[in-house]
Amino acid sequence: MDKEAKLLKLAKDKFGETLTEAEIKLFDKVVKAELADYSIDEERKLRAGVVEWLCTDKQAAELVTFRGICFKGAHIDGSLNLAYANIPFPLYFEKCNIQEQIELHCTKLRELYLGGCQIGDRKSVV
Repeated sequence: MDKEAKLLKLAKDKFGETLTEAEIKLFDKVVKAELADYSIDEERKLRAGVVEWLCTDKQAAELVTFRGICFKGAHIDGSLNLAYANIPFPLYFEKCNIQEQIELHCTKLRELYLGGCQIGDRKSVV
């Protein structure tokens, strides 16, 4: 089984058949070390819980390349809680709308980029 199929199976085991097209696209791109660009896509909604799972589930995180999770123009639905997580790869979010907040208390990660993102009702200053 290739990495994309393995990650998709793990995600379906966790979330059932409720995965959005945008989430499936993200899984495809993270195993290929590519940017998931949603800036022109009609479907751009990612659930915060799916992104959290990808960062914190041991089996899922092992399938993410050293380039990390990179997406542009996504809409993250909900609060992204990564508190106390040990994330071994970078997170690159460009021009995204993060609906609520990002909790990073005591989080260890290589890099976090939030250029042009809007978090809640505020624009990031990165």
